[in-house]
Amino acid sequence: EDDGRGMSRETIDRCCDLFFTSKDGGSGIGLALCLEAVTRAAGKLDIDSTLGVGTKVTLSIPLRRKNQRNAREVTNVTSR
Repeated sequence: EDDGRGMSRETIDRCCDLFFTSKDGGSGIGLALCLEAVTRAAGKLDIDSTLGVGTKVTLSIPLRRKNQRNAREVTNVTSR
């Protein structure tokens, strides 16, 4: 969670794309790597962002895996 500038809807839609960044000097691998790891663990990534306020990213991984998900998934994305 940060108290930075927050993300627009357009930025949220791309924030997990490999090498996409909106930061000066950013690499664009952080959230892409998080999404890859959480997907492999059958978890989910929640992103809540408000322009001018900040962003909170929550990574949830189940204790037991029911079945492997094949699709990359970002859930509960909120932009205000």
